[in-house]
Amino acid sequence: MNSEFISASLITIFGIFSFLCGFVLITKKRFMEDKNWVAFREFTPLPAIANYWLVKIFIIISSIIVIYVGGYGIGIFP
Repeated sequence: MNSEFISASLITIFGIFSFLCGFVLITKKRFMEDKNWVAFREFTPLPAIANYWLVKIFIIISSIIVIYVGGYGIGIFP
């Protein structure tokens, strides 16, 4: 039980961290102007702003799923 609680807590913390990164670190200015984001700007034939929103929504939704799974392992969510 103790090892499951620790691993579920780490998963929840990772989900919270990625959720915050989705809101705080991935800004429109950084996405459009930074040379490190070129691969994400051009991974679909859509305009760069559409790719920005796809990446941002994917990170936020996937982090919510990770938070739920970690919370389920801890016993917070039924």
